[in-house]
Amino acid sequence: IALLFAAAYPGRVRAAICEAAHVLIEEVCLTGIEAARGAYERGELRKALHRYHGANTDLAFRGWCDTWLRPSRRRWNVEAELPHITCPTLIVQGMDDEYATRTQVDAIAAGVAGLREILWLPGCGHVPHHQARDIVLASAARFIEQQCATL
Repeated sequence: IALLFAAAYPGRVRAAICEAAHVLIEEVCLTGIEAARGAYERGELRKALHRYHGANTDLAFRGWCDTWLRPSRRRWNVEAELPHITCPTLIVQGMDDEYATRTQVDAIAAGVAGLREILWLPGCGHVPHHQARDIVLASAARFIEQQCATL
């Protein structure tokens, strides 16, 4: 979402931070979502997500899962939008992301027109702000401070 906003409104975005972003569909993404659907149907993932989504847990999960697994979604690709991103971009990615490979980061880094910085997080999956909270927050704060320093 941050990348698409930065691409659509380059004059309004000073800098962008994307975390575990997807710009194209990979088989690992679909396989990971299928596994998540199984965990949800068994109840363990539903219970964990309820903490964040409460009464909207089923709606939130089904919306996410069903959208990504829709057959027409397999052609989804927003790489053509990336050159419109002219602001500095911090790309945050867990090296053990269960839904993506390095292909996502490489595509973003190659596609954006502005400066880019990549934060690779070893031992981290798809939710870096939870799984590597201190590093992500410190890196994001530093990145934002750098961008504000040039105002």
